[in-house]
Amino acid sequence: MVVVKTDSLVGRVLALVVGRPGPLQDSLAALLATIPVVDMVVMSDDISAILDSLSDWNPDLILLDSALFDPGVSDVLCRARELRPHARWILLADNVQQQQDAAVGGADVALLKGSPAAELVLAIETLLPSV
Repeated sequence: MVVVKTDSLVGRVLALVVGRPGPLQDSLAALLATIPVVDMVVMSDDISAILDSLSDWNPDLILLDSALFDPGVSDVLCRARELRPHARWILLADNVQQQQDAAVGGADVALLKGSPAAELVLAIETLLPSV
């Protein structure tokens, strides 16, 4: 697990990026770190450990890479929603079936990987509290 502390003076949001280490996870963390209300970004590739510690971390925004738990997207999201019902959930799906499963599982937003970056930024801005 990697924790990135931002230099935000107005920050009050803990964001969690759950995905395999690499360019996608790093890019998502970098994007989140540029958002003024985001105080801290936590990165992990262990979905079980994250589910076990959701109440400890108490994240406000969680970005999930569906590659970590395919199949079973909706099961993971349902369990996570029970543990952290007020968190905002964004799933990056590999295919339309995962995108639909994410909606069933309670994701606030489910985007296909390869969607325009502007869609992800808009989703994040919509889900996060304004400054």
